[in-house]
Amino acid sequence: MPQGAVARMHVVNTGASCAIVNFGIPAERSNPADSGDITKQAAHGKAEFVAPHAKYTPVQGYVGEDEFEYEALARGRSGQQVRLKVRVKVLIVAP
Repeated sequence: MPQGAVARMHVVNTGASCAIVNFGIPAERSNPADSGDITKQAAHGKAEFVAPHAKYTPVQGYVGEDEFEYEALARGRSGQQVRLKVRVKVLIVAP
């Protein structure tokens, strides 16, 4: 059974993606997630998993709440699987 967590990501909508890096246990740079999958796609952007990052790119010009879900497989002490639900708040930069 995967472990769960909720994280918040604040994004300035410049058209660039924002990412969360995933680590196993212990949570160290030498112990990154090996793989992962998006299990629920974002409604107002694109979510993708490129190990060890969960990436989110908002639709250009969108401002508001969005969310996506993913599972990441990390090299924990027992090869544990980690599931995170991410809520994304997107802000736009004034020209």
